[in-house]
Amino acid sequence: MTETDRQHYPEPADPVARIAAKVIDLLLAALVSRLVPPIGILLGLVYLLVGDGMDGGRSIGKRLLGLRTVHPDTGDAGTVRQSILRNAHLALLYALMFIPLLGPILVTILGAFVLAVEIYAIFNDRHGLRMGDLFADTIVVGHAWVRLESGLKNSPST
Repeated sequence: MTETDRQHYPEPADPVARIAAKVIDLLLAALVSRLVPPIGILLGLVYLLVGDGMDGGRSIGKRLLGLRTVHPDTGDAGTVRQSILRNAHLALLYALMFIPLLGPILVTILGAFVLAVEIYAIFNDRHGLRMGDLFADTIVVGHAWVRLESGLKNSPST
């Protein structure tokens, strides 16, 4: 897809808000994995995979920050299938963390690379598209109370 094909895309969500929402989701998955072992590890993994397809394209982190995953051409809410496609590589990193001894090393090395690429893309792509968005044909939209330009703001009523 070329930049010309993307000119009609909606305004993307603030990158800081997107990162904050993903951090909330990762913390929730980690919390569940620690509170309900060993089934919690699986529940956390499933949540990371399907979270962006719940509640009209909103994971818990996105809901808290006023964001939504949508199809850029139609504006339809993100589906479970799209959520799995956009988060598979992150869920894989999460799953690797639970491999004894080698897991944390792999996650540190691979995670640093994936994190760098994803953050670079969110801040430098005109539409804020990260790898997962390209895989799933999604875009994250919304007006969160976190803004890069002006600090904290109150979220508009939705």
